[in-house]
Amino acid sequence: MKSIFDRYNEEKEHHQLLTPSSEARLWQTETERLRQQMDDLQENYRRLKGEELSGMSISDLDALENQLEMRLKNIRTKKEKMLTDEIEELNQKRALIHHENIELSKKITLVQHENRQLLKKGYGAIDNRKEEGSFSGQAKSCVPVHVNRSEEDEIKLGLQLQ
Repeated sequence: MKSIFDRYNEEKEHHQLLTPSSEARLWQTETERLRQQMDDLQENYRRLKGEELSGMSISDLDALENQLEMRLKNIRTKKEKMLTDEIEELNQKRALIHHENIELSKKITLVQHENRQLLKKGYGAIDNRKEEGSFSGQAKSCVPVHVNRSEEDEIKLGLQLQ
């Protein structure tokens, strides 16, 4: 008999929780709790900004100061990591550009060598034709051109041979 009575009371309490008035009270309590939480967060935010500090005790101010120092430390750590990552990325780009510079310098050296070889062959052909006499009228109109690379050109291009 007692178990039946207990079950009846449990069902009655459960049913009362589902009534509109009890549900309204539940939501009202929840609303008040959330409003209080929002007020606390706004007050904490104002204190973090340095506003409304007059009502705080010395121990509260110390706790706030420690909290701010900890947050500042986190910010500095994040900033240092970002700067370190950026420096590493720039060093990689610098190494790549340096490698490209070396490759371009090698290509310039190779082209200069090929040009010298072509000039030597060209002078040799002109000298041979002059000796044979088959270059009569055209020898005056064909003059070999020497191209000298000046240091100013190297500076303008930003390239240098090593």
